[in-house]
Amino acid sequence: MKKRKLIGVIISEVEELYQHKLLRGIISQCYALDYDIAIFSTFIKDSDFTEYKTGEKNIFNLINLDHFDG
Repeated sequence: MKKRKLIGVIISEVEELYQHKLLRGIISQCYALDYDIAIFSTFIKDSDFTEYKTGEKNIFNLINLDHFDG
């Protein structure tokens, strides 16, 4: 059995128009190519809550890059 390719996407503020359109395009292409996709995102905007921003950005430290093809 052939292993499906896995693409990782790191993006923030997916609720914004540009990021939303970009992500929809990436998802559509992955579907068309029969690729799996893993999306990692934060929802922070510029703010004065430094501890909160630091904590939320830690999601990116959880990514095991060895599992991804691109």
